Formats: sequence, C-alpha cells, structure tokens
Amino acid sequence: MERILVSGLTNIEITLQVEGFPIPYSPVRYPFFGVNSTVSGVGYNIATALTTLGAPVAFLSIIGRDWAARAVMEALAAAGIDGRRVIQGIAHTPQSVILYDREGRRAINLDLKDIQDQTYPTDQFAAALGECALAVLCNVNFSRPMLREARRAGKPVATDVHTISDLDDAYNRDFMQHANILFMSHERLPCPPEQWAGRVQQRYGNDIVVIGMGAEGRCSR
Repeated sequence: MERILVSGLTNIEITLQVEGFPIPYSPVRYPFFGVNSTVSGVGYNIATALTTLGAPVAFLSIIGRDWAARAVMEALAAAGIDGRRVIQGIAHTPQSVILYDREGRRAINLDLKDIQDQTYPTDQFAAALGECALAVLCNVNFSRPMLREARRAGKPVATDVHTISDLDDAYNRDFMQHANILFMSHERLPCPPEQWAGRVQQRYGNDIVVIGMGAEGRCSR
C-alpha cells in the first residue's frame, strides 16, 4: 500500500460526560469514569485510523515544548506512527475540553494556543510529499501552504472543512478549492446535502464530496 501524507492538529483532549444540555450549575460533580484525557486532534486521529487500516503514514504536526509532548510521542509510538516529522515548534501543546451527553450531543472547547501563527518547515514537507501518493491536509493554518504545493506536484489532496455554510467561507476557501476529495458535516448547511454537494462541485470542481450526516447518514450518487 502506498504511503499517505497527513498534516494536521495534535492536541491533548479531556472529555467530560454530562447529563444533558443546558448544564445546570453545581459547585461539584462526581462523574465516575466520566472524565478522560487522551492524545487527540484531527490530524492525529486520521493518522491513527489510516495506520490501523494498514496504510503507511507520514505524519506532519506541530506540538509544544511542554509536558504534553512526551504524552504525544508515547501515543504515536504505541499506535505505530513515525513521529520524526512531529516538531516541537511552540511553547504549549493545544488542548481541548469536550462535554458530551448520552444522546451524542457535544460541546467542544478547543484552545489552539498560538499554533495558527506557525509554519511547518517546507523542507520536511517536501521530503515527505515526495514519498507519498496522497496528501491529507487538515484545515489548520500550517497545512494551508501545502495545498498548492501538493497539487503542483501532482498529488491528490483530501481535506475536511467540518461545519460549513458558505461557499466563500474565508477560512476554508483555500482548502475547498484545492481538494480533490472534500469532506464536511451536514450540521450547518443552508440547503439539503445533495443540493449543497452540487453547488460545491460546480464552484470548486472537486472529484468527490462527502457530507457526514451522523445518524441520518446514507449513501447517494
């Protein structure tokens, strides 16, 4: 199987189970086995999933020069992911706190620290890209310069813009424009998903558009 480049966020994630939303105030709660901490992040999760499926991965990410870096590197090693291209380029690793209920609803609180101001080393990206057949470029800012370079090198690009409602979304437009394979959620779409997929392909010419719909998911052509 050919190698896949994955560039994306790695963070420390804390999850907290709640009874429901909105959350009534209480000075203290004891949700036994309802609080968990782990290494996560969109880039890390994709790299882990692909590795589990047997695909060799070149994983590019930026983490902090802090206590969390050791946890990240240990998690990568345990998952069988090469961590040589995960660089300690910021002071603090991003963190998230996710509240979720029994119905599957969630409230995500993501502290990116200063990662959106960082640039991934171009030489390391170029070396990794040359070894890979596909570039999965998550929509974090340090992946943005990689979009054009991957397409210029003739490598197909896959990305996920998550919740989106505007074809001209200022943050995600570059990712939508350069993606051969484009993923997104149905949660904020301004029209039915089939109609939205048509609009996206008409505007950006993506080869494949995938819209996740949770429990309502189905496959259509």
